[in-house]
Amino acid sequence: MKRQILMSLGMLVFVGAIIVGATGAFFTDTASSTGNTFAAGTLGLQLSNNTNGSGGYADTVASSWNFNGMAPGGEPSEDTVWLKNTGVIDAQSIGIAMANASGTYANIARQMRITKMTLDGKNLLVGGAGAEIAEYVSPTSCDITVGGGGNPSTITAAIAAATNGDVICATGTNYSSAWEGVGTINVNKEVTIVSMDGPSVTSSIGFDVAANNVTIKGFNIYTSNDTAVDVNGRSNVVITDNTFSNFGNIAGTTDKQAVYVHGASSNVTVSNNVFDGLQNGIKSIKAIYVGHTGDTNTVSNVTITNNIIKNVESASKGAYGILVNHGTPANGGLTTGLNINNNTISDLSGGWTHAIGLEGPTPGAIVTMNDIYNLTSPGLDVTAVRVEDNQGAGILVNENNFASDAFGVTHTYAAGFSVDATNNWWGDFDPSDQIASAGPTITTGSIAGGPFAGFVNGSDAFNNNGFADLQDLNNDPILDAGFGLDAGQKKQFIMAVQLDGPSTGNEFQGQSLTTDLVFTLNQQ
Repeated sequence: MKRQILMSLGMLVFVGAIIVGATGAFFTDTASSTGNTFAAGTLGLQLSNNTNGSGGYADTVASSWNFNGMAPGGEPSEDTVWLKNTGVIDAQSIGIAMANASGTYANIARQMRITKMTLDGKNLLVGGAGAEIAEYVSPTSCDITVGGGGNPSTITAAIAAATNGDVICATGTNYSSAWEGVGTINVNKEVTIVSMDGPSVTSSIGFDVAANNVTIKGFNIYTSNDTAVDVNGRSNVVITDNTFSNFGNIAGTTDKQAVYVHGASSNVTVSNNVFDGLQNGIKSIKAIYVGHTGDTNTVSNVTITNNIIKNVESASKGAYGILVNHGTPANGGLTTGLNINNNTISDLSGGWTHAIGLEGPTPGAIVTMNDIYNLTSPGLDVTAVRVEDNQGAGILVNENNFASDAFGVTHTYAAGFSVDATNNWWGDFDPSDQIASAGPTITTGSIAGGPFAGFVNGSDAFNNNGFADLQDLNNDPILDAGFGLDAGQKKQFIMAVQLDGPSTGNEFQGQSLTTDLVFTLNQQ
């Protein structure tokens, strides 16, 4: 009987469910999850003036920039703080501002020239001398993809399959000699060869550019040969967004150069590359070489811009950042339309060391807005810009930063061709000890008031005095430094300040400025 009741009850429920299914359930039950918390994350910015940022973080640090005895045009004074996000969410941007400025003399803030402002090593001033390498941008369209899915597996095979004008996109990580089946990739068609992931991911052996209208972009290029990228008598060639690291060999017995432009080449651009760790033994080493002396033709319209060249070393011969040595006054070879601008060249060492050598005829060459420092040699031939065997009328060497521990400009040709070296920063206000000439004139003329470091937010509209200063930062704060600070991450902020030389009169003697620097973390 009990069994039947249960069965009847089951049927009753079933029938009821059919009858009322459209309006609701007769039987319900609930369960609860209690004590739940929905809390906004926090941004927690703290500062430390500990030497290496290892500890001592707090909401406020006192007197990191405490500069006394500043003299007009003296060495910039530099200090630092560390920023740390002690919160639990990432900050998308960082802001930097001044507050509570109190000067003992009117407008003294505009006399405080900012010669350096970096965060995590990245320049926060805009438009100064030297190079700024942007984040790599992958290609958006490809005609031929290298690797996978029935595509060519090598760059060499992709070039063979390409037609002029194609974009070849490399998806692999290491296009070595063993993989490519050749010692150097021969680019004999008018193509663009670009990596999808950039030089931090994708490596390749060297390239021999044997066609016009070629672009090579986004590789870490290495080779055991004397040259990594060879451009011989070609036009409309672009070498961009690559790295050349650990190129060469400290035991090398032949001259080596990472990028070599020669023959009757024209319209060649070398831009946005990083050359780091180039070495040679008993011969010379050059990051970029436009040459050579035996050529009797003309190289025209070469632009070398926004490259970082550092750690170039020859054990006993020349260490060059950029050497232009095409032809001689006697054989008629020359380089025209040469523009070398916005490169950072540092940490070169050799038997002789030339950051930029204009050592063959270069009429009308322009060398501007380059940042050159830390050049060393056991000898005395250490020069930022060397003009040698050069009948190049109209050479302009303007608006460059030269460190005071080496010659800024030297000229060794005795035929009377002058070099316009006005409006450079020589590390101080006396260029006379940084020029040397075997006869021709080097005109230094007006002297830049300080390093070409750039402007706050890229503009000098507030006071139009020609340089970044603390008054600019006070009135036009940096709202977004261009990157953020992840939870738990720390970054070092460095700022150097110099009392401006040309515009700081006697009325500013003994005066001072006290102010706060305010840092802000932002998350949209």
